[in-house]
Amino acid sequence: ELWLRPVNAAFGTVAVRVTNEAGRYLPGMRVGFTCSDGAYRYLDTYWDNGVNPDDEYGENAAMTDVPAGVCKFETAMDGKKIQKTVTVAAGTVNFVWFQP
Repeated sequence: ELWLRPVNAAFGTVAVRVTNEAGRYLPGMRVGFTCSDGAYRYLDTYWDNGVNPDDEYGENAAMTDVPAGVCKFETAMDGKKIQKTVTVAAGTVNFVWFQP
């Protein structure tokens, strides 16, 4: 989904990276988020360690057709909630990195 063009011109794409303190990718991590339209969405990081991330983003999850505007992302690591707020720009890839 990282390189798919959003269906609607008012939407963007998010590339997400979830790593541990050593920078190692964490498979199967759920990332939930709510955007300007109020809908709750979620994605899971890649389970297969053989999936190659993009050279620039180094993502381990991605989603297209995300409404432009402020989105609030969250995940949990070691029982602690980590939150990020990102402004998604329409027609572009937007990046979110979770690391303890």
